[in-house]
Amino acid sequence: MIITSDNSSSPAGLIWDGNNYSCAYDALFTILYEIWSTDTEAWTRILKEINQHHLKSLSACFKIYMNGQATFETARDTIRHKLHSKSLHNFPMEPEAQVFQL
Repeated sequence: MIITSDNSSSPAGLIWDGNNYSCAYDALFTILYEIWSTDTEAWTRILKEINQHHLKSLSACFKIYMNGQATFETARDTIRHKLHSKSLHNFPMEPEAQVFQL
């Protein structure tokens, strides 16, 4: 039996990056994106109020992804790069990850 899924009703998801330990980010960002996408203006404002730096950037990355200007993985890696630059030890990743400037 073949099971298919209608992509319009399926949640967005990320391709796992085993070299950069992306599992936790993939799970968290998928959940946050699905919440954010229900009301982008309200959730952008809420995330910005919670954390001016990282969550504001996450909203910007989500918007870029939603507009088809980047992959979900690029959005994830952009935030991961920002976190990594704050603490190399707590947020490890390889330096080659593709990111965009916000």
